[in-house]
Amino acid sequence: MAHIIHAQPLSREAFAKYGTYNNILEPDGWPVQGDDVGNVQFFRDMVVADLGQSHSPAFSNTRVRKRPMEVQFVEKHERTCEGMLVIDHDCVMHLGVSTAPGEVPSPEELEAFIVPKGCFVCIRPGVWHDAPFVLEADTANTLIVLPECTYLNDCVVHEYEEHPVIVV
Repeated sequence: MAHIIHAQPLSREAFAKYGTYNNILEPDGWPVQGDDVGNVQFFRDMVVADLGQSHSPAFSNTRVRKRPMEVQFVEKHERTCEGMLVIDHDCVMHLGVSTAPGEVPSPEELEAFIVPKGCFVCIRPGVWHDAPFVLEADTANTLIVLPECTYLNDCVVHEYEEHPVIVV
């Protein structure tokens, strides 16, 4: 039998166990003061990403097409966080808290969040996640920030074979 999780709006309190986020298009901080010429505002350090020992951050695109909102896979990176900027269409991201080596969150332990376009999400090392689901468009693009080649040297993947997790 499938397990159903409800996608919830982002909130600092609910998302804190997974990482941090900020809407880049609607900054909630104050711009840096100083050499402001009146037409430029710089909102500093809106989301901080700890990329571990890497000196080579890589920027990639995960393009997701409309598909059933069924969670089949989760992955985690032990040594680095992952940053994701939702570029053009709102998405839903599913997450599970960090677990001990060899353990995976049960479907009942997963949560899902609605991530609006323009929002940059940074998930902590060890947090289970996978590609987001696009909500109302046919395709969405997300900018992914990871140390170079993380997908080859720091990626654990798990497939939920028995019972899919349905996101509503």
